Amino acid sequence: MSSLVLQALGVTLVGGRACEPDCTGMDPGMNVADPKNCTRYYLCLSNGVPSDVALSCPTGQKFDTLTNVCMNESNSSLSCAICPPYCQFKCPPDNQAAYIAHPSDCNYYYMCGLGDPGDDPMLIECPVEIPYYDGEHDHCQADPELCCGQCAAFCYDPFTEVADPYDCTKFYLCTESSYYPGADDHFPCSPGENFDTVSGQCSALASCFQPCESLSATASPPTRLLQNVSQHTRQH
Repeated sequence: MSSLVLQALGVTLVGGRACEPDCTGMDPGMNVADPKNCTRYYLCLSNGVPSDVALSCPTGQKFDTLTNVCMNESNSSLSCAICPPYCQFKCPPDNQAAYIAHPSDCNYYYMCGLGDPGDDPMLIECPVEIPYYDGEHDHCQADPELCCGQCAAFCYDPFTEVADPYDCTKFYLCTESSYYPGADDHFPCSPGENFDTVSGQCSALASCFQPCESLSATASPPTRLLQNVSQHTRQH
């Protein structure tokens, strides 16, 4: 069974369908953007694939996806494209109706906005004939490859903190919007504290939640399970 991993105030999933450098149609030696970091780029190799490591632009510069060169951040023509996360795991604000993926099991998804603000979303199991939830297109389907993949942290808004999905005692400090934080943004909570994914801060009262600690572990579905809702396949 394929696994999903929770987005908790910033934790998202990035799979092979997105967020990968692409050298299609590029000559050897040309550069292509790192879709996860505007300050980095990849070198296209002679076999038509990107280099195994990303190269960094000089300090104060970002990689421009139109010219495929690094340029000053202040340049008004600079175009930087960060691939958006396609797997959503957090209900939208204001109790809006939405469907989001299950933290650890691709056979399930959640329905938001059914009750009062603050109520837990309803958990739904995909039908047996289409058992896998596709977080990109929001429907159950038969291909396990369309489940979400690699776990990552993502900064949606500046001046916020998001969880480290592998270590509940650490977090990322977001200084910009729409980027994948790195080592320079990574900090520990104070001793005895865990990161609280609800408040978005470290707290001595928060329980430890590490959804990516073991991606192969089988998680037990939460309560409020609505099984085999075959009428909700949402084929688009």
